[in-house]
Amino acid sequence: MTAKAVLKHLRSFGARVSVVGDKIHVEAPVGILTPDLKAALAENKPALLKLLRPFSAPVVLGSDGEDPLNYRLDSLTGEWVYEPDWWKHLAQKKELCKERVPCPRCGGTRFWVTICHSEVCAKCHPRQSGDKVIGWIAARRRFFL
Repeated sequence: MTAKAVLKHLRSFGARVSVVGDKIHVEAPVGILTPDLKAALAENKPALLKLLRPFSAPVVLGSDGEDPLNYRLDSLTGEWVYEPDWWKHLAQKKELCKERVPCPRCGGTRFWVTICHSEVCAKCHPRQSGDKVIGWIAARRRFFL
């Protein structure tokens, strides 16, 4: 019996098969694990471990040997930024100055950015305690002559 056949047979009876360290852990109803099935599990252990372990892609370093984890996507600008060990520090709420039109309702020039990247006027809709803010935008007024 192949490793895939053993797994299929066990799962057809409602058994759960997982890997704990270098051991195969089987939770099955009483009477399912016969001596023949236990022998098939032992015989196919290396192949079963290979099938059951989660896949993790290898880390490919950049052309200069830099780690791709050192890059992060700036949620306000949408650009990739090289910042080594950025995940070790608490997220800082950044403020970005953009040339944009003030709020059409109240004329406010300060906006907070939600986790959905929506820009909300801080004057019309002040931030509440439960709001998730990823940054602030201070608008520079545009003048038309």
